[in-house]
Formats: sequence, C-alpha cells, structure tokens
Amino acid sequence: MQLEYPECVIAIDEIKAVYDKGDIIEKKLFGHIETADQDTNITTSTENGIKRREEILKVNPKDTESLEDRRFRILIKWYDSYPYTFRDLINRMDNLLGKGNYTIVIDNDTQEMMCRLELKKRAMYDEFVKLLETIVPLNIKMDIMLRYRQWLEYKNITWKDLKLKTWYDMRNEAR
Repeated sequence: MQLEYPECVIAIDEIKAVYDKGDIIEKKLFGHIETADQDTNITTSTENGIKRREEILKVNPKDTESLEDRRFRILIKWYDSYPYTFRDLINRMDNLLGKGNYTIVIDNDTQEMMCRLELKKRAMYDEFVKLLETIVPLNIKMDIMLRYRQWLEYKNITWKDLKLKTWYDMRNEAR
C-alpha cells in the first residue's frame, strides 16, 4: 500500500483485502499506461502498437518477420508523402538507416543513380528497393546494392583460396 492508514483500520481483514486489491489494479493500470505511451512512437511500439499500424496501412506481416522487421516496414510506409524530392529521399534514408550508412550518387547526364546500403538484414534490403522504386522517377536507372560484399559472392571459390584472406578483407574488398 502506498498510503499509510491507521493500524486499527488495516487490522480489519476486509479493508486490508480491498486495499491490497487496489494495489494490484493500480500496478496493472500503470502497466497499461506505460504500454500506451510506448505505442505512440513507432520505434518504441509494442506488438499491439505495430499490429494496429499494420491494420491501418493494410500491411500483412510475414510469419517469419521479427518485431524489428515489422517496425522497419511500418516506418517506411507511415511517413510516405508527396511530392518526392532528392532532399526527401535523403531525409528518409537518414531517418531509416542513419547518416553515413548509405551512399547515393546520381549522374544527371546518363540518368543513373547508384545506391549502396549498409543494412543488417536481407528483408530490409527488399523493403528499401521497394521504397526507392516508389520514390525515384522511372527515367532514372537504379543500381542498388549492399555496401559490403556478401558471402554468396564467394560460393564458387574454394576454402583453400579463401584461406589467404581475412573476413575483413573479403567484406571490404573492391568489387
């Protein structure tokens, strides 16, 4: 009990039971308030907050997606607004990936855009490709890749040949 009551009142079993039950209800109430507070922001949302936003955006999550993956997809779709500009694209990339975790180079003469992403999961890559295909005009050819080399690029090389390289060298060597 948070409040202090006279001993003669607390000594009554029925009164004590009422106060104890009130304490339990108070803990549940504060738990619900904290959860509701977390659900106001996408990055801190609980399962219920993300599920609600998925219903609003008509997004069907995959069974294999983690809460972090679902949160990421919601972030991409939630702040979608027109018109799309280069500055808007940079702001989205900064918000979703963080500054310095991607590079974008646009060649206006050849109408090509090269984008290198530094992502944690493959599912994030697929969502970024969809995002870029939505934002970038159709007349611009896109070259979107992960910034670092991937293990699949080495699948045809023998272990004997790979022994000469470190993990860092393999990941960061030029393509």
